[in-house]
Amino acid sequence: MDDETKNGQDNESNPPENKQALARVPVAKLPADQVNKPSAVDDAATAKAESAAKPILPTRQAKPQAAGADDLVETSMEMPRRVGLTVFILVFVVFGGWAAIAPLDGAAHAPGQVTVKTYKKAVQHLEGGLVGSILAQNGDVVEAGEALLEMDDTQPLAQLEIANSQLVALQAREARLLAERDELTSIDFPASLSGANATEEVASQTSIFGARKASREGSIEVLQQRIGQLESKLVGLAALKDSKIALAASFADELEDTRALLDEGFSDKARLRSVERNLASYQGEAADLSATIASTEVQIGETRLQILQLNREFQNEVVNELGEVQTRLKDAQERSTALQDIVSRTTVRAPVAGVINGMQVHTEGGVIGPGTVIAEIVPLTEELILEVQVSPLDIDRVYEGQEAMIRFSSFGNRTPTIFGSLLSLSADAI
Repeated sequence: MDDETKNGQDNESNPPENKQALARVPVAKLPADQVNKPSAVDDAATAKAESAAKPILPTRQAKPQAAGADDLVETSMEMPRRVGLTVFILVFVVFGGWAAIAPLDGAAHAPGQVTVKTYKKAVQHLEGGLVGSILAQNGDVVEAGEALLEMDDTQPLAQLEIANSQLVALQAREARLLAERDELTSIDFPASLSGANATEEVASQTSIFGARKASREGSIEVLQQRIGQLESKLVGLAALKDSKIALAASFADELEDTRALLDEGFSDKARLRSVERNLASYQGEAADLSATIASTEVQIGETRLQILQLNREFQNEVVNELGEVQTRLKDAQERSTALQDIVSRTTVRAPVAGVINGMQVHTEGGVIGPGTVIAEIVPLTEELILEVQVSPLDIDRVYEGQEAMIRFSSFGNRTPTIFGSLLSLSADAI
């Protein structure tokens, strides 16, 4: 009984794996010499005991059925285990391979802000001045070229009027000088001087042209008259010279005859001396007339030279004045163009279509300094980008074209992450 109890305790402490409860069957102990010699009674008792134990103990025929049930349970439990083990191995292999190959340098965090790709457009006024009227406010959507502000144009218009008056005067003066240079009989004024604002200047230059022309022509006429007088004198001197020469020739013939008569004794020496004196006198007068004629010719040449010099001086004066006028005219044209540009800028217009932001002018009649930013316009059609500040410590981790994950801190955590790429890096720290 002690052995059976011990065996029973062993069986209770170590149940079979199929967790089925098995009954314990008591077995009588036989002497050792009778173990191998069963009797008929023993056989009957043994058979009776085996027959009584059949409902409880599993027989050799029932054991295969229990094993089959265990196999089914084991098969149904092994399948998930195998799948899980396979998945675990695959994940471990893939992740391990990726961890061994992929460079894990870490992420470079860079705060930034959203802006348009071409940046906000600043609206400025170059010259500044007094504010006339305000035509737009913050938040207004404007088109390109739409008026935002009207500046007071009193001073620019006055300066432009003065510049235009100077321009008209110089243009009329240039036309008059060109006519004088080319020795025209009238002035050919340009079409730009056909307006009412140029009438007075055109009349003034026409009068100056006529007066200068008359003065020059009068001076030339005086000189030409002098030349005429000298030429007339020259003709008279030439005729007188010819007569003196003729008389001298006559006295020369008479002198020869007188000498012949004196040789023959028909004349005296007094007559001879008288003829010689007359011949010498007429020859001297003819020589004086030749000198006078030469002097008169010189005077005529000098007078003609005076006419040429008068024309030359007049032309030099005209050319010099024309060069000065044309230089001033060019400056006046540029100044007029600049003032027209200033007047056109008295209306401040939007450079691009967009939304007005940061309007700085709110007082009509206020003063705006030169180059002051009046407002900013955020373009509507431009592409949006992010400007971020990368730490200098992370500069070796970023490069152009690198993929970036973007999160907006102003939104909730449920806002999805968007992806982008790095367009460019600044050459230096900003």
